[in-house]
Amino acid sequence: MKKFQIQQLIILVILLATFTMSACKTDEISAPPVLTVFVNNDDITAAPSITVSSGTRVEYRFEINASTTIADVKTVITDIKDPAKRVSKEFIVGGQINATTQTVKGVFFPKSNTEIMLVVNDVAGNEATKMFTITIQ
Repeated sequence: MKKFQIQQLIILVILLATFTMSACKTDEISAPPVLTVFVNNDDITAAPSITVSSGTRVEYRFEINASTTIADVKTVITDIKDPAKRVSKEFIVGGQINATTQTVKGVFFPKSNTEIMLVVNDVAGNEATKMFTITIQ
């Protein structure tokens, strides 16, 4: 009887170890970060474009929700004076914290058509980008 109980215990330990190993594979269960875009306190995630007059104050906010820890966050601002000459500036604005949520805020006074894009990478290797366009009327 004791030998039978030991065999059951060994089988239980093997099953538990197998389950634990399969549950710890973050590559299979993690999804890319979800980004939400707000401009002047309006959610524009579905229609990421606004039209303003030159020099108008534009407040933007990106909300990041990741299923694993956020590794790095950068903002890319592209001036579109001439579509053939796109000038981009990149800024590291977040990440390197032990968190799965983060907010990136900024204020911009566009003088020409501009794209503002957020690029987020998490520790599982997932990347997400979200962009909105400011058109000058």
